[in-house]
Amino acid sequence: MTAYALILVLLAGLFISRFSVTSLNIALVNRLHLADQQARQGAEAGLEICLRLATNSFYISGQPPASFTVSLNPAPPYSSHLATMTVVYEVATNVFGNLQGSATAFVYDRSGALAACRTVTNEIEVAASAASQNKRFKQLWERH
Repeated sequence: MTAYALILVLLAGLFISRFSVTSLNIALVNRLHLADQQARQGAEAGLEICLRLATNSFYISGQPPASFTVSLNPAPPYSSHLATMTVVYEVATNVFGNLQGSATAFVYDRSGALAACRTVTNEIEVAASAASQNKRFKQLWERH
């Protein structure tokens, strides 16, 4: 009788451990998916900054890349940050004379390990009739 009880306890333990591993796997997949979404949104926000800089007459194309870092904080009353996102962006001129914006977002988890990375580029073709004071841009989206 004790042998049957031990076997039953062993089988129950195996079932519970299998369930725990499965739910841990689902939690990791959800966390990576969230980090990828944050990286995509950060890269698109960085690209929006590039487009605004490119249409600004005071911006000189070819300036070195700039970056900004934000902490992704949970709602109060929690105090520690969930993740950190760094967005690196730049505007350059390609060989055809068109402006090209590029933004890369890096999302780091709480421990500082890289969780996700996303790059977005956009080539801006300056219309032939655009003057220096009246710029019109046609956006050709290319997403990676």
